[in-house]
Amino acid sequence: MTRWDFSASPLVVVLALASWGVAAWFCWQNWHRRGATRGVGWLEALRLLTLTLIGFTLFKPELVRTRLETDRPEVVVLADASGSMKTRDVLTGAGNQVLARDAWLAEVRQAQPWKGLEKQARITVLDFSPPPGAESNNAAEEGTDLNGALEKVLQRQARLKAVLLLSDGDFNLGGSPVSAATKYRARNIPVYTVTVGSETALPDLVLHPISAPAYGLLGEQVSIPFRIQNLLPREVKTTVSLAAGQNTEARRELTLPAFGEVQDTLIWQPRTLGEQNLRLSIPVVEGEHLTDNNEQNFRIAVRTEQLKVLVIDSLPRWEYRYLRNALERDPGVDVKCL
Repeated sequence: MTRWDFSASPLVVVLALASWGVAAWFCWQNWHRRGATRGVGWLEALRLLTLTLIGFTLFKPELVRTRLETDRPEVVVLADASGSMKTRDVLTGAGNQVLARDAWLAEVRQAQPWKGLEKQARITVLDFSPPPGAESNNAAEEGTDLNGALEKVLQRQARLKAVLLLSDGDFNLGGSPVSAATKYRARNIPVYTVTVGSETALPDLVLHPISAPAYGLLGEQVSIPFRIQNLLPREVKTTVSLAAGQNTEARRELTLPAFGEVQDTLIWQPRTLGEQNLRLSIPVVEGEHLTDNNEQNFRIAVRTEQLKVLVIDSLPRWEYRYLRNALERDPGVDVKCL
Protein backbone atom coordinates (compact mmCIF):
# COMPACT_ATOMS: atom_id res chain seq x y z
CA MET A 1 0.00 0.00 0.00
CA THR A 2 1.33 3.43 -1.04
CA ARG A 3 0.20 6.82 0.25
CA TRP A 4 1.37 10.41 0.54
CA ASP A 5 2.13 11.81 3.96
CA PHE A 6 2.55 15.51 4.79
CA SER A 7 4.27 16.65 7.96
CA ALA A 8 3.99 20.46 7.58
CA SER A 9 2.51 22.49 10.42
CA PRO A 10 -0.92 24.16 10.00
CA LEU A 11 0.70 27.60 9.89
CA VAL A 12 2.92 26.59 6.98
CA VAL A 13 -0.10 25.19 5.14
CA VAL A 14 -2.06 28.42 5.56
CA LEU A 15 0.88 30.56 4.43
CA ALA A 16 1.53 28.33 1.42
CA LEU A 17 -2.12 28.45 0.28
CA ALA A 18 -2.27 32.20 0.77
CA SER A 19 0.93 32.67 -1.21
CA TRP A 20 -0.39 30.48 -4.01
CA GLY A 21 -3.62 32.47 -4.15
CA VAL A 22 -1.76 35.78 -4.38
CA ALA A 23 0.53 34.35 -7.08
CA ALA A 24 -2.48 33.10 -9.08
CA TRP A 25 -4.15 36.54 -8.89
CA PHE A 26 -0.99 38.28 -10.11
CA CYS A 27 -0.67 35.83 -13.01
CA TRP A 28 -4.30 36.50 -14.00
CA GLN A 29 -3.82 40.26 -13.85
CA ASN A 30 -0.60 40.07 -15.83
CA TRP A 31 -2.30 37.98 -18.54
CA HIS A 32 -5.12 40.52 -18.94
CA ARG A 33 -2.75 43.50 -18.86
CA ARG A 34 -0.62 42.02 -21.69
CA GLY A 35 -3.55 41.43 -24.04
CA ALA A 36 -4.91 38.04 -22.90
CA THR A 37 -3.11 36.27 -25.76
CA ARG A 38 -2.47 32.52 -25.90
CA GLY A 39 1.33 32.86 -25.70
CA VAL A 40 1.15 35.04 -22.61
CA GLY A 41 -1.38 32.63 -21.12
CA TRP A 42 0.99 29.66 -21.52
CA LEU A 43 3.83 31.68 -19.99
CA GLU A 44 1.77 32.69 -16.96
CA ALA A 45 0.49 29.11 -16.57
CA LEU A 46 4.08 27.84 -16.52
CA ARG A 47 4.97 30.44 -13.91
CA LEU A 48 2.00 29.46 -11.75
CA LEU A 49 2.90 25.75 -12.08
CA THR A 50 6.46 26.49 -10.92
CA LEU A 51 5.17 28.39 -7.89
CA THR A 52 2.72 25.54 -7.18
CA LEU A 53 5.52 22.94 -7.13
CA ILE A 54 7.64 25.14 -4.85
CA GLY A 55 4.70 25.54 -2.47
CA PHE A 56 4.10 21.78 -2.60
CA THR A 57 7.59 21.16 -1.21
CA LEU A 58 6.74 23.32 1.82
CA PHE A 59 4.24 20.66 2.87
CA LYS A 60 7.17 18.18 3.34
CA PRO A 61 5.59 15.43 1.27
CA GLU A 62 6.65 11.80 1.74
CA LEU A 63 5.65 8.81 -0.32
CA VAL A 64 5.02 6.08 2.26
CA ARG A 65 4.94 2.46 1.19
CA THR A 66 3.58 -0.02 3.72
CA ARG A 67 4.71 -3.64 3.47
CA LEU A 68 3.12 -6.33 5.58
CA GLU A 69 5.67 -8.76 7.08
CA THR A 70 4.60 -12.31 7.77
CA ASP A 71 7.83 -13.45 9.51
CA ARG A 72 8.29 -12.71 13.19
CA PRO A 73 11.13 -10.38 14.23
CA GLU A 74 14.14 -11.81 16.07
CA VAL A 75 15.40 -11.05 19.58
CA VAL A 76 18.93 -12.34 20.29
CA VAL A 77 20.23 -13.07 23.80
CA LEU A 78 24.05 -12.91 23.89
CA ALA A 79 25.58 -14.82 26.83
CA ASP A 80 29.21 -14.26 27.79
CA ALA A 81 31.17 -17.54 27.85
CA SER A 82 34.67 -16.14 28.44
CA GLY A 83 37.04 -17.50 31.08
CA SER A 84 36.29 -14.66 33.50
CA MET A 85 32.78 -16.06 33.93
CA LYS A 86 34.32 -18.73 36.20
CA THR A 87 34.79 -16.09 38.91
CA ARG A 88 32.74 -16.80 42.04
CA ASP A 89 31.28 -13.49 43.22
CA VAL A 90 27.51 -13.65 42.68
CA LEU A 91 25.58 -13.48 45.97
CA THR A 92 22.21 -15.23 45.94
CA GLY A 93 19.32 -15.40 48.35
CA ALA A 94 20.15 -13.69 51.62
CA GLY A 95 23.81 -13.43 50.63
CA ASN A 96 24.80 -16.72 52.22
CA GLN A 97 25.41 -18.57 48.97
CA VAL A 98 28.04 -17.56 46.42
CA LEU A 99 27.80 -18.75 42.81
CA ALA A 100 30.17 -18.50 39.90
CA ARG A 101 29.08 -16.10 37.21
CA ASP A 102 28.56 -18.85 34.62
CA ALA A 103 26.54 -20.89 37.13
CA TRP A 104 24.23 -17.94 37.80
CA LEU A 105 23.90 -17.37 34.07
CA ALA A 106 23.01 -21.05 33.59
CA GLU A 107 20.17 -20.66 36.12
CA VAL A 108 18.90 -17.59 34.26
CA ARG A 109 18.97 -19.44 30.95
CA GLN A 110 17.05 -22.32 32.48
CA ALA A 111 14.42 -19.95 33.92
CA GLN A 112 14.07 -18.16 30.53
CA PRO A 113 12.78 -14.78 31.74
CA TRP A 114 12.39 -13.74 28.10
CA LYS A 115 9.89 -16.51 27.38
CA GLY A 116 7.00 -14.01 27.40
CA LEU A 117 8.36 -12.45 24.20
CA GLU A 118 7.99 -15.64 22.16
CA LYS A 119 4.49 -14.62 21.02
CA GLN A 120 5.87 -11.44 19.47
CA ALA A 121 9.34 -12.48 18.32
CA ARG A 122 11.62 -15.42 17.79
CA ILE A 123 14.15 -15.78 20.64
CA THR A 124 17.72 -16.96 19.92
CA VAL A 125 20.28 -17.54 22.68
CA LEU A 126 23.95 -17.42 21.59
CA ASP A 127 27.24 -17.78 23.47
CA PHE A 128 30.17 -15.54 22.59
CA SER A 129 33.91 -15.37 23.37
CA PRO A 130 34.33 -18.97 24.62
CA PRO A 131 37.86 -19.85 25.80
CA PRO A 132 40.05 -21.68 23.24
CA GLY A 133 39.71 -25.46 23.39
CA ALA A 134 42.58 -27.25 25.06
CA GLU A 135 42.36 -30.19 22.66
CA SER A 136 41.70 -28.29 19.44
CA ASN A 137 45.11 -26.58 19.26
CA ASN A 138 43.25 -23.30 18.93
CA ALA A 139 45.72 -20.43 19.15
CA ALA A 140 43.02 -17.74 19.48
CA GLU A 141 43.33 -15.25 22.29
CA GLU A 142 41.16 -15.60 25.34
CA GLY A 143 39.06 -12.62 26.33
CA THR A 144 35.73 -10.82 25.92
CA ASP A 145 35.04 -9.47 22.41
CA LEU A 146 31.81 -7.48 22.66
CA ASN A 147 32.23 -5.72 19.32
CA GLY A 148 32.76 -8.97 17.41
CA ALA A 149 29.70 -10.59 18.97
CA LEU A 150 27.43 -7.63 18.18
CA GLU A 151 28.76 -7.37 14.63
CA LYS A 152 28.11 -11.05 13.89
CA VAL A 153 24.53 -10.83 15.16
CA LEU A 154 23.86 -7.74 13.04
CA GLN A 155 25.19 -9.46 9.91
CA ARG A 156 23.47 -12.83 10.37
CA GLN A 157 20.04 -11.86 11.70
CA ALA A 158 17.97 -10.32 8.91
CA ARG A 159 14.97 -9.26 11.02
CA LEU A 160 16.69 -8.25 14.23
CA LYS A 161 14.46 -6.36 16.66
CA ALA A 162 16.55 -6.16 19.86
CA VAL A 163 19.61 -7.65 21.60
CA LEU A 164 19.96 -8.61 25.27
CA LEU A 165 23.63 -8.74 26.30
CA LEU A 166 24.60 -10.72 29.43
CA SER A 167 28.25 -10.14 30.32
CA ASP A 168 30.52 -9.68 33.33
CA GLY A 169 32.26 -6.50 32.26
CA ASP A 170 33.99 -4.41 29.64
CA PHE A 171 35.72 -5.73 26.53
CA ASN A 172 39.38 -6.76 26.66
CA LEU A 173 39.63 -8.24 23.18
CA GLY A 174 38.78 -6.94 19.72
CA GLY A 175 37.68 -3.44 18.79
CA SER A 176 35.60 -1.00 20.78
CA PRO A 177 31.88 -1.91 20.94
CA VAL A 178 31.07 1.74 20.19
CA SER A 179 31.52 0.91 16.49
CA ALA A 180 28.87 -1.81 16.60
CA ALA A 181 26.60 0.30 18.84
CA THR A 182 26.65 3.08 16.23
CA LYS A 183 25.41 0.67 13.56
CA TYR A 184 22.66 -0.56 15.88
CA ARG A 185 21.61 3.03 16.56
CA ALA A 186 21.47 3.79 12.84
CA ARG A 187 19.11 0.85 12.32
CA ASN A 188 17.09 1.73 15.43
CA ILE A 189 17.82 -1.63 17.12
CA PRO A 190 18.11 -1.34 20.92
CA VAL A 191 20.79 -3.23 22.88
CA TYR A 192 19.93 -4.00 26.53
CA THR A 193 22.75 -5.00 28.88
CA VAL A 194 22.72 -6.96 32.13
CA THR A 195 25.92 -7.03 34.20
CA VAL A 196 26.83 -10.37 35.81
CA GLY A 197 28.96 -10.50 38.95
CA SER A 198 30.10 -8.05 41.58
CA GLU A 199 31.90 -4.81 40.75
CA THR A 200 34.41 -5.45 43.55
CA ALA A 201 35.91 -8.68 44.90
CA LEU A 202 34.03 -10.32 47.77
CA PRO A 203 35.68 -10.13 51.22
CA ASP A 204 37.85 -13.21 51.42
CA LEU A 205 41.23 -14.76 52.21
CA VAL A 206 42.60 -16.64 49.22
CA LEU A 207 45.36 -19.25 49.39
CA HIS A 208 46.38 -19.47 45.75
CA PRO A 209 47.47 -22.77 44.15
CA ILE A 210 51.10 -23.50 44.99
CA SER A 211 53.95 -24.70 42.82
CA ALA A 212 55.53 -27.31 45.08
CA PRO A 213 58.62 -29.28 43.98
CA ALA A 214 57.91 -32.66 42.45
CA TYR A 215 60.22 -34.51 44.84
CA GLY A 216 62.42 -34.08 47.89
CA LEU A 217 65.34 -35.95 49.39
CA LEU A 218 65.03 -37.80 52.64
CA GLY A 219 66.49 -35.71 55.46
CA GLU A 220 66.95 -32.65 53.23
CA GLN A 221 64.95 -29.45 53.65
CA VAL A 222 62.30 -28.70 51.03
CA SER A 223 61.09 -25.15 50.39
CA ILE A 224 57.33 -24.89 49.70
CA PRO A 225 56.30 -21.48 48.29
CA PHE A 226 52.85 -20.03 48.87
CA ARG A 227 50.89 -16.86 48.13
CA ILE A 228 48.01 -15.48 50.22
CA GLN A 229 45.75 -12.63 49.12
CA ASN A 230 43.70 -10.59 51.59
CA LEU A 231 40.50 -9.16 50.09
CA LEU A 232 39.19 -7.96 53.45
CA PRO A 233 39.12 -4.23 54.27
CA ARG A 234 41.22 -4.79 57.41
CA GLU A 235 44.54 -6.19 58.51
CA VAL A 236 44.44 -9.91 59.29
CA LYS A 237 46.79 -12.01 61.41
CA THR A 238 46.78 -15.64 60.37
CA THR A 239 48.80 -18.84 60.54
CA VAL A 240 49.95 -20.92 57.58
CA SER A 241 50.12 -24.61 58.48
CA LEU A 242 51.64 -27.53 56.62
CA ALA A 243 50.22 -30.91 57.59
CA ALA A 244 50.86 -34.51 56.53
CA GLY A 245 47.82 -36.52 57.56
CA GLN A 246 46.97 -35.54 61.14
CA ASN A 247 50.47 -34.26 61.95
CA THR A 248 51.43 -30.62 61.60
CA GLU A 249 54.85 -30.46 59.98
CA ALA A 250 55.45 -26.70 59.90
CA ARG A 251 53.69 -23.41 60.51
CA ARG A 252 54.29 -19.69 60.22
CA GLU A 253 52.59 -16.61 61.65
CA LEU A 254 51.75 -13.90 59.10
CA THR A 255 50.19 -10.44 59.08
CA LEU A 256 48.27 -9.65 55.91
CA PRO A 257 47.67 -5.97 55.10
CA ALA A 258 44.19 -4.84 54.05
CA PHE A 259 43.65 -5.64 50.35
CA GLY A 260 47.26 -6.86 50.27
CA GLU A 261 49.19 -9.96 49.34
CA VAL A 262 52.00 -11.93 50.97
CA GLN A 263 54.39 -14.40 49.32
CA ASP A 264 56.67 -16.60 51.41
CA THR A 265 57.92 -20.17 51.85
CA LEU A 266 57.61 -22.93 54.43
CA ILE A 267 60.52 -25.27 55.15
CA TRP A 268 59.67 -28.96 55.43
CA GLN A 269 62.04 -31.81 56.18
CA PRO A 270 60.70 -35.21 55.09
CA ARG A 271 61.25 -38.15 57.46
CA THR A 272 59.78 -41.07 55.52
CA LEU A 273 60.22 -42.38 51.98
CA GLY A 274 57.48 -42.58 49.36
CA GLU A 275 54.65 -40.35 48.16
CA GLN A 276 53.62 -37.79 50.78
CA ASN A 277 50.16 -36.17 50.70
CA LEU A 278 50.53 -32.69 52.16
CA ARG A 279 48.00 -29.99 53.01
CA LEU A 280 48.72 -26.27 53.24
CA SER A 281 45.96 -24.28 54.96
CA ILE A 282 45.00 -21.06 56.70
CA PRO A 283 42.10 -20.72 59.18
CA VAL A 284 38.80 -19.14 58.17
CA VAL A 285 38.36 -15.64 59.60
CA GLU A 286 35.22 -13.64 60.27
CA GLY A 287 33.74 -11.92 57.24
CA GLU A 288 34.87 -14.39 54.57
CA HIS A 289 32.34 -15.30 51.89
CA LEU A 290 34.31 -18.23 50.46
CA THR A 291 35.71 -20.80 52.85
CA ASP A 292 36.79 -23.51 50.41
CA ASN A 293 39.81 -21.63 49.04
CA ASN A 294 41.75 -21.59 52.33
CA GLU A 295 43.39 -24.95 51.67
CA GLN A 296 45.61 -26.52 49.02
CA ASN A 297 46.49 -30.22 48.74
CA PHE A 298 49.52 -31.51 46.86
CA ARG A 299 51.92 -34.46 46.70
CA ILE A 300 55.70 -34.71 46.96
CA ALA A 301 57.73 -37.84 46.27
CA VAL A 302 60.40 -38.44 48.96
CA ARG A 303 63.37 -40.50 47.87
CA THR A 304 67.04 -41.03 48.56
CA GLU A 305 69.69 -40.07 46.07
CA GLN A 306 73.45 -39.87 46.44
CA LEU A 307 75.55 -37.79 44.11
CA LYS A 308 78.95 -39.16 43.17
CA VAL A 309 81.50 -36.36 42.81
CA LEU A 310 85.11 -36.62 41.67
CA VAL A 311 87.26 -33.57 42.53
CA ILE A 312 90.53 -33.32 40.57
CA ASP A 313 93.11 -30.62 41.27
CA SER A 314 96.85 -30.24 40.74
CA LEU A 315 97.67 -28.76 44.16
CA PRO A 316 95.87 -28.78 47.53
CA ARG A 317 94.82 -25.11 47.32
CA TRP A 318 92.40 -23.39 49.74
CA GLU A 319 89.64 -23.58 47.16
CA TYR A 320 90.18 -27.31 46.81
CA ARG A 321 90.09 -27.84 50.61
CA TYR A 322 86.92 -25.75 51.00
CA LEU A 323 85.11 -27.63 48.23
CA ARG A 324 86.22 -31.04 49.55
CA ASN A 325 85.15 -30.28 53.13
CA ALA A 326 81.76 -28.94 52.00
CA LEU A 327 81.03 -32.03 49.92
CA GLU A 328 82.18 -34.44 52.62
CA ARG A 329 79.80 -32.86 55.14
CA ASP A 330 76.82 -33.46 52.83
CA PRO A 331 75.32 -36.91 53.53
CA GLY A 332 73.85 -37.03 50.03
CA VAL A 333 77.24 -36.78 48.34
CA ASP A 334 79.87 -39.48 47.84
CA VAL A 335 83.08 -37.51 47.10
CA LYS A 336 86.42 -38.79 45.80
CA CYS A 337 89.46 -36.53 45.45
CA LEU A 338 92.47 -36.79 43.19
